[in-house]
Amino acid sequence: MNLSTRPEPYIIPSYSLTGDLLSYLNCGRQYRYHNRGALPPSKPVQLWFGEFIHGVMEEAYRRWNEQRTPLPWDEATLENLEDMIIQRLAARGLFYSQPSVLDLSRKRARVMIKEIGPDLFPMIDSAEVRLQGIRTMPSLNGAVARANYYEVKGVVDVLSSLRFSGIDPKNRLWQTIMSTPTIQQMPANPHIRGGSEFEVILDYKGMRRPPRLNLDRFEWQIQTYAWLRDQQPNAHKVLAGILIFVNELVPSRTDMEALWDEVYGSNGITTDVPPTGRDANILAGWRKSQGQFPSLSFDYRLRRALHIVPVTPDSVNHALSQFDQVVSEIESSVCREKSGQSIPRSWKAVPKPENCTVCDFKYFCDKSESQGPPLAP
Repeated sequence: MNLSTRPEPYIIPSYSLTGDLLSYLNCGRQYRYHNRGALPPSKPVQLWFGEFIHGVMEEAYRRWNEQRTPLPWDEATLENLEDMIIQRLAARGLFYSQPSVLDLSRKRARVMIKEIGPDLFPMIDSAEVRLQGIRTMPSLNGAVARANYYEVKGVVDVLSSLRFSGIDPKNRLWQTIMSTPTIQQMPANPHIRGGSEFEVILDYKGMRRPPRLNLDRFEWQIQTYAWLRDQQPNAHKVLAGILIFVNELVPSRTDMEALWDEVYGSNGITTDVPPTGRDANILAGWRKSQGQFPSLSFDYRLRRALHIVPVTPDSVNHALSQFDQVVSEIESSVCREKSGQSIPRSWKAVPKPENCTVCDFKYFCDKSESQGPPLAP
């Protein structure tokens, strides 16, 4: 009598837009240890700050929506809200590293609520929208893929459902969207001009605005969100995405040094939003050796904080092809490691100071730009 055997489970690999796409592009080897190796960072400062900003903005919108208390709120109300989020994060095992980090995080959160909130909250249709879809597995350069498909998933921070006729023309977010050349041509589209609803995707980034060459990976994320949203029933056309780089609203000294390098460094201007006028003069006259760092105008800081991503069929297709390429690289690395190759030979590293300085694996990584003996606990 022959007994049948249970077939091996067919598992479709799952990839998230932030946890996989952006993490892998940041450094493939670090991604291998943190994401696939389930080794959490010992000092998750960036994780705490990102969770703090998301939590504060979500709770602020909930209170505004339920109580309809007009903005701006007083300092006591904002501090109470912030303390609640800090306690929630602590219950999850997430803590800020030092008082200076907490102080700067509070300042950025309050500017977000005071300056962005009045324009953002009336536009919100829903928050924390989960999206997922399936794509065909790309070729792996000769390796055999684990599955014929892979899952794409992500969480949209804010989704707005709007009509042109129902938007306050004084809304600064809307003005920023409509000042984008590609979007200025879109109202001629009969679908939009006819009064149909459309959607805007908004995503918070707990970081400074990256150099021009690194902006595209965040744009791919928005474009892929738009593709995933289009797969859902009752979805409307996505007109654009808005990226908010929160650090730009209240820059730190490190942020200002990075901006100076992007404007006056040896590589020339590498930022897409350089300062002009008085802001340019202030930054040009500052030296990193000075104790105080300059305070730039809020209008300039807001322009650096906001990045509009127009959504078109061509831009969506390009972003999906880039996502497929990242998945192909990750899956190829998985196959190399499964075949017996070492992690350093299987996963590429991206050595640069901002990656290596905070990396827990720099002491044994042959590509690290921050090597040295580990410090005693």
